[in-house]
Amino acid sequence: MARNRALSDPLTLAALPPTNETTSERDKRLREEAEAKRVSDAIDAQLKEERLAQKRKKEVKVLLLGQSESGKSTTLKQFQLMYAPNAFRDERFAWRGVIYLNLVRSVRRIVDAVTAEFDGDPDTDERPSSALSVRSSERKQYFEDLRARLKPLLALENTLIALLNGEDIGIDDSSSVASKEMYVRSGAPWKRAVAKLRGSTTTAASPETSTSHVRSEDDPSNVLAAAKLDMITLWRNPDIRDILARRKLRLEESSGFFLDEIDRIAAPNYVPNEDDVLKARLKTLGVVEHTFTIDTSQVGLNRGVDWKIYDVGGARSQRHAWMPYFDTVNAIIFLAPISAFDQTLAEDPTVNRVEDSLLLWRAICSNKLLSETSIVLFLNKTDLLQAKLGAGVQLASYMTSYGERPNDYASVSKYFRNKFLAMHKSFSPNQNREIYVHLTSVIDREGTRSIILNVRDILLRSNLKSSQLV
Repeated sequence: MARNRALSDPLTLAALPPTNETTSERDKRLREEAEAKRVSDAIDAQLKEERLAQKRKKEVKVLLLGQSESGKSTTLKQFQLMYAPNAFRDERFAWRGVIYLNLVRSVRRIVDAVTAEFDGDPDTDERPSSALSVRSSERKQYFEDLRARLKPLLALENTLIALLNGEDIGIDDSSSVASKEMYVRSGAPWKRAVAKLRGSTTTAASPETSTSHVRSEDDPSNVLAAAKLDMITLWRNPDIRDILARRKLRLEESSGFFLDEIDRIAAPNYVPNEDDVLKARLKTLGVVEHTFTIDTSQVGLNRGVDWKIYDVGGARSQRHAWMPYFDTVNAIIFLAPISAFDQTLAEDPTVNRVEDSLLLWRAICSNKLLSETSIVLFLNKTDLLQAKLGAGVQLASYMTSYGERPNDYASVSKYFRNKFLAMHKSFSPNQNREIYVHLTSVIDREGTRSIILNVRDILLRSNLKSSQLV
């Protein structure tokens, strides 16, 4: 009965040799079946090898965390410069539009501050100095003439914002676009959009040294070149700088500060260099992900390891996006801008920025999902901290716990280091976890390169067993 059931199966019947098969036909059939089996076995072996290779290939997932403008995006750019240098350099021209926008928005902030001063809206407790009084009609007229000449430049701001945001391009003297918060969404093709305004051609091998530039009439560099001297005059005018100081508008501490580079950036054939790209500021909504193959020979591995680095938004409204990454992340680089001890959050002017960083740090350290995750702490923007302390700004005036300690860089940086480490010790569920602390200025290429190499080796060693990299 079993034989009859088998013979009733159509597949079994199809596999049976023909009843009238000759010897030569049988030999041919067997050869074809053997070849088919060989090919099938080879495919199976290849698939098995690919599965084993994929299993052997491990990733290190790194999450960049910190408040907005803490230096996360700049740190990611430093990784790109080290591990994908060709792609980084190919994208420099796309950053030209962002750098132009950074510069123009700085000019806008100066114009708005001085306009408010002359309009009798002093955002300061101090009286205007006699050098530039709101009653001085001569100086007021001087500024109004300067502002009028800068009008085309301020209109360019609207064009660049609209371009980066994916809106219709056009020069509009209204403030409808300029009044919006400047950002792009992760994954948005803003680099291709900015390339539409390139308006010039350069040799691919060396854009800086090329002389084959052909600029179109709508190239934004034309507007900047025409406004160059007026921008320099505005920024260097001592009376205007006095207004900015009284209003505590320290543009030098802002991300995307290029006012000291006007002469170079407003040149007709300007192409951003690597330092310009590192300094450029472009807020991104959402998560930016990059994958790099990291050399692991220094830690005894004979193959590269892929690092997936995630830059997530640091504004309060974006911090909910952090949680989904906590389950699988291997390491966190947390950035705290310690120079911001006298600044408040843009989202909430009642919250001190360093206090906000400490609260974020506490939340990360105490999270049980991250108890086995390696953490690297970047106490960032040390260059601005040194300049601020050198100018006489007192930390104790903003953080009373500092007490009467010396107001010098060594003492202040030690205070912040100890404060962050003490918070980890108090709130971490894993008291055996070591925190790797670095004092950083992530716009510094050489200094940051050395730190990243050190971080690479530390994280790879600490994840060898848990990630089964060997």
